[in-house]
Amino acid sequence: MKPGDLAKKSRLTTLELRYLPFWVVPLTATSAYEGILERISPPTPRKGTVQNEYDWLVLGRKGAEFPTRDYKVPVEGKIPFDFTKIEPQAKFLNSELDSDEAVIRAKDEVEDNQRFLLKQEVDQVTQFNTSFSVDKPTYLHAPLWFIQYEYKGKSYNAIIDGSSGNVIRADIPQVDFKMI
Repeated sequence: MKPGDLAKKSRLTTLELRYLPFWVVPLTATSAYEGILERISPPTPRKGTVQNEYDWLVLGRKGAEFPTRDYKVPVEGKIPFDFTKIEPQAKFLNSELDSDEAVIRAKDEVEDNQRFLLKQEVDQVTQFNTSFSVDKPTYLHAPLWFIQYEYKGKSYNAIIDGSSGNVIRADIPQVDFKMI
């Protein structure tokens, strides 16, 4: 659904390599629930549990936004930290969260995710409680390219995984559809 001439007519305006800090928090979440399934008639009460294992990714920055749910840290590219291997023009950002804060954030986000998954089971939640089993978090830095490009006078952004080359998120210009 991208314009056919995007590669030829776009131009890079900004290309910046950043090493972003992440915490990978391995945990198991077990959510006990009670609720009402209303999409069938008559509405029926239901109760049960939703249990999932996660390697939850938490960005180690407090005021920044990043599409962590769209990003899978490539484990095969993981190497021990060596500051001499960092590109000199790259920005290297340290975490503003310690491991305890990362675990708290992961628990909050996982509980929201569990509640979202629960909507497959019931329409109205009357009781919900989540317990966690958390393993040791891993701290890492991921190389990411932040790109800004211009196409037909408008600016667009993209984020590319620096170790795999995969597009994490990108703004794509709309295709002009014409009626024949």
